[in-house]
Amino acid sequence: MNHKTTIALLGGVLAALISGTAVAAPSIVGYWLKETEDPHKSAIIEIYPDGKTFDGRVLQLKYPRFVEGEVSVTGEVVPPELVGKVKTDVLNPTEILRKRPIEGLKLIEGFKPAGEGEWKGATIYNPEDGKTYQCKAELSDDGNTLEVRGFVGFALLGRSQTWTRLASPQAVGWARPDTGDADPQSADTDAEASSSLAATEPQED
Repeated sequence: MNHKTTIALLGGVLAALISGTAVAAPSIVGYWLKETEDPHKSAIIEIYPDGKTFDGRVLQLKYPRFVEGEVSVTGEVVPPELVGKVKTDVLNPTEILRKRPIEGLKLIEGFKPAGEGEWKGATIYNPEDGKTYQCKAELSDDGNTLEVRGFVGFALLGRSQTWTRLASPQAVGWARPDTGDADPQSADTDAEASSSLAATEPQED
């Protein structure tokens, strides 16, 4: 093999590697902005690998603590005594879990690739009603938006949200003046206070 042939072969290999990198499918892994009609419930979701599947958690809430005039998950305006308290999973059907803060909560479990840009086989927990749903997601061609759909039984009967990819959690520029890491004792106290929001006792389906 002469010198020119060797260079040509190496060039071909390099071109193939570059081409392969350029057409690689976007990943579901990363930070996603979940914007809601009520800005008090907007959040950043982090999707990360867990073995052969992918899970998701609430990395940040725009408002991790109740603010004045906010409407709670029960549909009631937050009473003055709860303003400044950490938001906890008060509607969870398992009583012992109602004290856990929403920020940091694992929402999605078990996403698996199911074709180009599609992810299925997961469950998603909704702290706004305390229920867990089947879940699938579809990634846009450019990888910048993720349509997440929760459903029971048939996907056609579910509800979708569109999340936007973030380069980093800081990209949203949330001031979050009401942040502050709560110690376990503080979280327990906040959860006990928050329990007054529940109009009815959650029931297992």
